[in-house]
Amino acid sequence: MKRVLAAAMALCLWMTGAMAEPPDALPTENPATEAPTEAPTEAPTEVPTGAPTEVPTGAPTEVPTGAPTEVPTDAPTDAPSPDPEAMPMLGLSAGPTDLAPEPPVIPADAEAWMVDPANAEGVLFGKLDDLLRDFTGDTEAVVYIRSDKVLQVSGKLPDDLKKTVFLPDPDVYEADKFEVRISETDPGALVAAEAPEGEPEAPTEILLYFWVERKPTSEPPAPDDPEPVELEITVSKEGYVPGAWSNVKPVFTLSGIPEGEEGYSYAAIAYDRSYVILSGNTFTASDEGSYTVRFAILDSLADFRALSTKYELKLDFTPPNYVSAALEQEGKAVFNVSSGDPLSGLNAYSVDGGVTWVPVDEDGVYTHTGALGDIYPPGMILARDNAGNIAEYPGEFAIPKPVPIPSGGGGGGGGGSGSGTKIKHTSGDDVDTTPYDALDLVLSGEPMHALAIGEEELPLTLSLDSAENLEIGPMYEPRFTALLTVWNGAGAEEDQAEQEPDTLVLEALPDPALSGQYTYLWQFNGAVYRMLFNSGVDYLVFKVGDRVTAISTAGFTAGTEYTELKAGGVSTRRFDYSVWMTGSTVDPLLGNIVVEAAVEGEVWPLTADAEQPMYYYDLYYGPSEMMNVPFGAWQREEEGA
Repeated sequence: MKRVLAAAMALCLWMTGAMAEPPDALPTENPATEAPTEAPTEAPTEVPTGAPTEVPTGAPTEVPTGAPTEVPTDAPTDAPSPDPEAMPMLGLSAGPTDLAPEPPVIPADAEAWMVDPANAEGVLFGKLDDLLRDFTGDTEAVVYIRSDKVLQVSGKLPDDLKKTVFLPDPDVYEADKFEVRISETDPGALVAAEAPEGEPEAPTEILLYFWVERKPTSEPPAPDDPEPVELEITVSKEGYVPGAWSNVKPVFTLSGIPEGEEGYSYAAIAYDRSYVILSGNTFTASDEGSYTVRFAILDSLADFRALSTKYELKLDFTPPNYVSAALEQEGKAVFNVSSGDPLSGLNAYSVDGGVTWVPVDEDGVYTHTGALGDIYPPGMILARDNAGNIAEYPGEFAIPKPVPIPSGGGGGGGGGSGSGTKIKHTSGDDVDTTPYDALDLVLSGEPMHALAIGEEELPLTLSLDSAENLEIGPMYEPRFTALLTVWNGAGAEEDQAEQEPDTLVLEALPDPALSGQYTYLWQFNGAVYRMLFNSGVDYLVFKVGDRVTAISTAGFTAGTEYTELKAGGVSTRRFDYSVWMTGSTVDPLLGNIVVEAAVEGEVWPLTADAEQPMYYYDLYYGPSEMMNVPFGAWQREEEGA
């Protein structure tokens, strides 16, 4: 009995690092023990592995007749297993003992073990159902699961265990690779045949199910992935003028995808911020401004497989926005020509229709001396910008003759305004719609915690991040439904039934216990929206209450940092996105979103501010009515109002 007590006591000492190191050799003196009342009838076959550290005070009354058959040559490393008949199934709390502590041993058939919540120096082990029998919602404990089977606990609800933490036993399961799953539904019954509709079987008793399973990876399954092909992109240029302003749209022709290879596409990366997937192998630069463009070959997950050098573009297709001419002084044949160009800047003036050009001075004004009575017809007084665009003085300009009566003449100019460059992330002609790595768009119709489409379970989940007046336990898993539909702004309602679904709507199921303000959290990685895009789904919509967040599956992240990461070989599947949607049961109009991207150990807050190193575009938030207008038009309507 003392040996059993010592084993239990040793577990606490061992867990706190206070247990003494095992002796280097067998003791030379007899261990302390109580005097046996009867002589053993059989000789022991093994010498006990634990060694006492004190001299016994009592002596046995009889000497065993048999001798040990084996003598250990090394220092003992394990404590003897406890006698199952002398120890109850739940174990014993440690008590005082005069024996040296021995290493703790949990029986191999024990389903679980824990430190006794009522006695920090005690250890309990055995069947999980017995361990949790007296637990209430206020019981704080850490329970370690050893069994590899699905364990049942009767008479307990999730709220009864809300302060209890369940972990895999680190001596049985590899650290950080496994987790304990808890459910009110038998996981073994998930594949069983469903009962006929209208005849559900009511449970006869309250049961919770516990089991240990390997943690899921963040990457979706990629069966039958082909061996990567070594690719090199080649760019031929037409109309490209490096380092100088131009008013000609350069055309770039790309090659490098082997003939017959599927799953690859060309992309253009403009402004070092975002890329556009091309429908073919040519790209025409049509944005005005000074920026860079480079080209890439992407695979079906939009990962960069080959990258070209950067091409510096300085494009201006707009003529100077005005030309004015005015006499410097009445009665003299001197007049000043001025103009303005907000993009490439002024280069030269001409007063002979472009035969000769005079460079502009520092003030941007050209002073010309003609003759009294000279007339300059339309098209003669010109201004040219640095890209070669030409604007002309509107109308005829005349230098009056010196006559005593007033003569017509003179001229004036108008004002104008320039506009900054605009980033174009996608266009209808440049989006690749080839269905590589497509999903089988079949939905079960059942509520889910992780998105399941066909036979695939994708890394997209929903959780309740916070809620007023509701305590969120570790086993709380909100559910959502999935529906394929047509974005209503795509056409008339009577034509919707004939259109292929282009929108996946994920709607959080309301919890009746919610009261006041709450926040749901949607989490997914970049591979999810790319696989949806490859399957013909153009828009992914998250719905909480009456508010929706809609994103374009063609891509919604941009910025200099994003492009640098992608160009450096960071896979789309490495980008983990989080979307927090806040609502209220009291005020249905209350709501907002927060968006983040985590990649390579860093977290980037995402907003619509294009000046940030990483930002979002083609992501919209608003009421459900937003889906009744073309994608992206709702925000523009609100701004217009």
